[in-house]
Order: sequence, then C-alpha cells, then structure tokens
Amino acid sequence: NLSAAVGPFAIDEGMVEAIEPLTIVEIFNQNTGKMIFVEVPVKDGLAVVDGDCMIAGVHKSGAPIHVRFNDPGGSVTNALFPTGNRCDSISSGNGQNIEVSLVDAGNPTVFVHSEDVGLTGNESPAEVNDNKNIMTRLESVRGWAAQACGLITKEQEAASSSPAIPKIAIVSPSRDSEDAQFKATMISMGKTHEAFALTGAIAVASAAKMENTIVHSVARRSKDSDVTFQHPSGLMTLQVEVSDNGSGNPKILWVSTVRTARKLMQGFVRVPEKILQKEKE
Repeated sequence: NLSAAVGPFAIDEGMVEAIEPLTIVEIFNQNTGKMIFVEVPVKDGLAVVDGDCMIAGVHKSGAPIHVRFNDPGGSVTNALFPTGNRCDSISSGNGQNIEVSLVDAGNPTVFVHSEDVGLTGNESPAEVNDNKNIMTRLESVRGWAAQACGLITKEQEAASSSPAIPKIAIVSPSRDSEDAQFKATMISMGKTHEAFALTGAIAVASAAKMENTIVHSVARRSKDSDVTFQHPSGLMTLQVEVSDNGSGNPKILWVSTVRTARKLMQGFVRVPEKILQKEKE
C-alpha cells in the first residue's frame, strides 16, 4: 500500500516534475527489482488529495491513484510458482494433508481453502485470531511455504527468522456477494487482518487467473481482466493481464488497482545543541 504514497510524495517534494492533470511516476522497487508505475492527479503543482474514491478499510475518500505493478511474478524467489507446482499437497500440522498454492507475485503468499483448515470462510478476523488451533495449523503451513521459498532451512524457524514473508491467505467461495468472485482473508505477522495488503492482493489476483490453483478453484470466472474479491472490510478489485504464448507457462504481465493517499504529518524534531555536541564527541 505504500507504493501508492510514493508518487504523491515524490511530486510534492519536487523529486518529480508535476504535470497537470496527471503525472506518471516511475518507481524502481529496490526490494524486488521490479518497476511500479503510479498515475497521480495533480493540480497547482501538487498531488490532489480530495476525491470521491473510496477504498474498503479506509474511512475517508480521496483522489484516485492508479498503481500498476509490471511483471510482479517472482518478486522474491524469481518464480511465480516457487515449487514449480500450482498446487501442492502438504501436512497441515495435525497429521492430515491439505492442498495449498504458493504464489510469488508482489509478495510470496500461500493460499489454503478455508474448509481444509476447519473454517467456513465466514469467520471474522477476531474469531480466527482467537482460535489457537487454527492459527497453529496456519503457521505450520506458512512455515512449509517459507522453507519452499528458500527463506529458512527448517519450517520451525519461520516465526522467528521470517515472520513477515511469506503471507498466508484463507480463500473460499463467495456466496453472499454477487459482485465478489471469491472471499479471501490475509494473515500476516501472526495476526488476521481486517483488510488486505496490496502485495498480497497482487498474489491473490494473479492466482485467480491461473488454472489449477486453490484460488482459481473457488473463484467465479471472469472473462475480462478484473478480479474482484471480498475481504473482511469489503470488496477489492484489481486488473490482471496474463500472457500465454502457448507454452503452457503463462506470465503475469502486470497487475493494477486504484488506491488513495494523503500526507498525514510533516515536521521537525528539536534536539538541544548540547546533546548533539555530546554525540559528536
């Protein structure tokens, strides 16, 4: 989600020439080696803040900022499917095997079907967080995924050595929303989120367009590039462009969506000169 804020910041700070009514900011993501293109509405030399664009999980509307991630696959592992499979059968920590999909787009994310871990898909984030058995099983799956990504050598090291990556998401069919193709809930840093991180959304949208993944299996089909899914705070829509040259190994060309961003604070921290002098000594 920070990607959407980089463009307006760069414009407001004079790092990028402001061109009205729309400025395209080209961003190189040092972490992933990928390019991000951000379209920012501009007026009077500054990024526009006010608008009627609403984002589920954000309480205030704002100006629409279009964010496009080029070639997001393999951001960490250099492969869209780190295991080489679109679906893997693994142990979920209770002696039973479940099927999962590990997708590296935006951020590596491992997807599980809600029913396979004892959930209906209708639980609130608080209900999932409070179910210690479920959270333990999900962390076991995430540990497998972290090892499969080459981030750790043993599954048990995931919580301490790689707590943020990969993400894990629970998916299920959407039966209570005609607009959503499926439901998805993200867990990151040991907590079930009220909304959905953009990097995880890139992975879930990419997986939805790939046959034989867990996400594709629960999603209603869409003939256009749109992927709309339901998360605990509402709906999120992304566009996914897939290239298939007939080799059976399609590529995600880009994923885009709309965000909002606004400057919250700027200022100075006043430090007494004697303290600065003491630090120099």
